[in-house]
Amino acid sequence: MIRILTFSICVLCLVSGGCTDDDMISSTSTFFPIETVPVKLTLSMEAYNVSLAGETRAGREDFVLSVSNSDMDIEIVGTPITRATPATVINEENAIYNFTVLQFAGTTADARLFGKTTYPCPNGVIDTKSVDIALTTTGPGGAAVKHRFVVITNTLSSDFNSLLVGTSSYSDFQNLNFVRTENDPLFPLRQFSANGQRKNTMMMCGFVDAVIATSGKQIAIALQRTVAKVTFNIDTDNVDFGKFGNWDVSLMNIPNKSYFNILGRKAVFPSPDAKERSTFYWEKLFTTPTLGDPLPIKEKASYIPINLQQTVVTSTLATRRSNAPLGGTYLQIMGRQMTEPGVGSMPIVLDFVLYQIFLGKNLTTDFSVYPNYNLTYNIHLKGRSEDDSNVIRLIPGSFSGSLKASSDLGGTVSLSDIKDTKAVRWEYSKRIETYFADSPFPWSGSGSDDLGAYKLRWFAPTVAYNNKEATSLTDGHSNTQKLQSNSSTFVYYPAALACYMGLNGNSQAAQAFNWYLPSIGELIGTWISSSSMVSQQSPSYWSSTARKDIQQAFIITNEGEVKTAPVSGDSNNRHYVRGCRNPATVTTN
Repeated sequence: MIRILTFSICVLCLVSGGCTDDDMISSTSTFFPIETVPVKLTLSMEAYNVSLAGETRAGREDFVLSVSNSDMDIEIVGTPITRATPATVINEENAIYNFTVLQFAGTTADARLFGKTTYPCPNGVIDTKSVDIALTTTGPGGAAVKHRFVVITNTLSSDFNSLLVGTSSYSDFQNLNFVRTENDPLFPLRQFSANGQRKNTMMMCGFVDAVIATSGKQIAIALQRTVAKVTFNIDTDNVDFGKFGNWDVSLMNIPNKSYFNILGRKAVFPSPDAKERSTFYWEKLFTTPTLGDPLPIKEKASYIPINLQQTVVTSTLATRRSNAPLGGTYLQIMGRQMTEPGVGSMPIVLDFVLYQIFLGKNLTTDFSVYPNYNLTYNIHLKGRSEDDSNVIRLIPGSFSGSLKASSDLGGTVSLSDIKDTKAVRWEYSKRIETYFADSPFPWSGSGSDDLGAYKLRWFAPTVAYNNKEATSLTDGHSNTQKLQSNSSTFVYYPAALACYMGLNGNSQAAQAFNWYLPSIGELIGTWISSSSMVSQQSPSYWSSTARKDIQQAFIITNEGEVKTAPVSGDSNNRHYVRGCRNPATVTTN
């Protein structure tokens, strides 16, 4: 329902739901004897999509925003309240089974808690018939001054145990939150026991600053939901995407804390410190684990805590992910082309398309998840151009193939000999694209590494070692081809096999392939281009480049250090594998 505020003509009451502290008066630390009086409390609920900033206080912010580029069309709809869900239907979005009134003697951060009372509403409907509030006569000489009255709904008995009357401050209250526990399917909703039944509930909050000098007064408080609701619809009509039969959809970077009071918050909020960043966020999977679901994917919805981020005024849809704040919440959509059933020992992703779409009130400059917002994202996928930052393809540059020379700085006049004295520019002939994840070992035959292992040997010493002349510093495809060309020995090169079989689905030697184990030169180029993502990388990676005369191969660490390692190291001297391919082999539309 649209919020309705009713004031008595004789009440001295200032509503300050706008959330700034600019006009807050100082609190006092000297409390006079507390006298409570009956006060008429009017509680109402803000409609969804009413802006916190106050520019749409007269009503709801209904909107439809549409953006489009070559790779996707996205529409954001401010989800309306429909006639199918009348206000008389009690559900988790409007039920109030109790409310707690917190009264602070003042309106600043150090204002002391002056009163704390919880009132039941057993039927889930607001009941404010018997609310008592202390007079605000805490000023000098008992003068009536402005107090802050906060209402929080659907609280548990233990939520405010740490708040002590006369001791705790408004700042203490602002710090209170509850944290998601592992595998909690409801967070940020919680269960509440009402009339012997467990109910899913949503917390709401609101406050008003008012002076109560005598009994018989009235205050009105509008409540806002402390969380947001997001719904996703995803489809495509791209014929080339027909091969992606398995689609995974996840909501990523969701804060694991939900605060009791979301009013007065400014970006960045909540903000983890560096030590807790790795555990501060969680993700929600919307599709079938491991298997994924086919497109179209409809009506995948979730309630999530607020996540306020700075606005990026220069951002566009195409550059949105590149400009996104580190802590922004985003939707990840991944289509997978899998091997046919029965091919290989493990499920193999032959090809993939990956999108990351950051949430916000628009799809350009805003990256925040606001409280009391209910947004539907309608996403139509069209292509996977590398020019769109929302499409995730790690293409470091030209670090593969043969070295080419040009006689002009623009690289348009090629020379046949890289030693030509007219050469002023040199570059490798092929670009590389890196696989989105480390590759596990895909083979369960004897004499190999363990099926599913990620830390691998370069060579499994079941037969006499032979580097197969896989010594190119720049051509990983050629190295991999040499290591995987002999049907008697190809399974004894675990690092190469993890790409050749594990990413291409090959079951025999000497088959055609796209994904390969990169050379050390290609790994160096990849590391330079992705060094900002070092926290997401494994400690060290194998290259396909072997030393010519000794049983060692080149590796690169996630710190960028290039060195060699024994090809048949023990469990403490094994390394990870990340496949590469030529991006020119991929259809982008």
